[in-house]
Amino acid sequence: MDQTDVIVVGGGMAGLCAAASAAGAGARVVLLEATDRVGGAARWSAGRIWTFTDLPEMRRRVPLGDARLQAALAADLLAGLDWLAGLGLPLAAQRPDRLGTGRVMGLGAVGDRTPFLQELADRVSGLGVEIRHRSRVTALTRTPHGVRLADDTGWEVHATAVVLASGGFQGGAELTRSYLGPEARHLMLRSAPACTGDGLRMGLAAGGTVSRGMADFYGHTMPKHADLLEPTEFKAATLNAAADAILVNRDGRRFTDEADGVVEETNAVAAMYQPGGAFYLICDGDRADRIPIDLIGRIADRAGVPRGEILLSADSLVGLTESMAKAWKIPGTTLAQTLANAELMPHRSRPLSPLRTPPFVAVACVAAITLPYGGLAVEPSGALVDAGGEHLAGLFAAGADAGGVFHGAYAGGLAWALVSGRRAGASAAAAARRSPVASGGDAR
Repeated sequence: MDQTDVIVVGGGMAGLCAAASAAGAGARVVLLEATDRVGGAARWSAGRIWTFTDLPEMRRRVPLGDARLQAALAADLLAGLDWLAGLGLPLAAQRPDRLGTGRVMGLGAVGDRTPFLQELADRVSGLGVEIRHRSRVTALTRTPHGVRLADDTGWEVHATAVVLASGGFQGGAELTRSYLGPEARHLMLRSAPACTGDGLRMGLAAGGTVSRGMADFYGHTMPKHADLLEPTEFKAATLNAAADAILVNRDGRRFTDEADGVVEETNAVAAMYQPGGAFYLICDGDRADRIPIDLIGRIADRAGVPRGEILLSADSLVGLTESMAKAWKIPGTTLAQTLANAELMPHRSRPLSPLRTPPFVAVACVAAITLPYGGLAVEPSGALVDAGGEHLAGLFAAGADAGGVFHGAYAGGLAWALVSGRRAGASAAAAARRSPVASGGDAR
């Protein structure tokens, strides 16, 4: 059996940062990635690493999240960005805006940040980290002096500490239905398919417990049949017009505060619970530039359906209502009443500008999940805790596997991957230094 100081499970943003942090602290590190590519879901992001670095603003915007973890996130982001730059990773200048502050990955493009993540992996390898691809962990067992792991190739290793950074459980149908509810079957996966909850399962089996926010997730509004897109097309297809539009279900009624949340993420959660998971976005010509009409046409072609199954337009709201009633079986009378009283229930946190500029557009939508808010319960150091709040020696988590920092609203998954990865990696390296095995003790 092989022996090392730290094992990192997962080669996404959090795992790569954890591995670099542990190696930089002097630990021998092996990173296990289940696929043949590093980067995880971060590859298909916009690439901005951001959060609210003002903790009171973080608490105001995401009040249900774990305040201890949020304090770590707010305090460490800027130092984490400087650390990335110090590794030689290109980052754009800081750009404060309504989403706090952050920097954009300087390689790749919006929706395909693979070059940046590969460059980060190269820097990690340069620190002496061994990256093993196509290595999915199948067993994790705690020992008196650490953790023993085995993967699906038959390889076994003993490590003093393990960082679980497998990317969340959004790709696991059984886990999403268990924690999010049976309606999760309506969700499109807008994330890495390999994120099936390996870290969560291993952490719980080893004595860990779940965080807050297990029934909540970060998601987006996508056109119907968007699951046929390539992941690099996800960002371009995302419908970011809801805050200035109207969302209705197949009964023709509004069901959510469309302007709630930080980046319209709460709409996907509410939409998942609508009958059949079906819902529709309605906007006018002033917002039509946010609707990827050409891409929707390509989606319809791939699905082998008429474009009208996904997108309708008309020169008047009356005409649009009639078209939706005819093509999508939306009750016309109810829909007309909804459009006439769009400021009423549910309450809107931001007033809706009147829909008055043609062409009026409606898009048949699907809710998509990018990552769950819930995961393993951790301390700000990344240490896993049991149901009684006691630390589990040698076990740490980062990224989406370290749950609870967000709940009810979102504040930057890439930022949390960076901050939690650095913290968990440093903590794992410190645990390895304290271990008798690191000083020549017996690992058996």
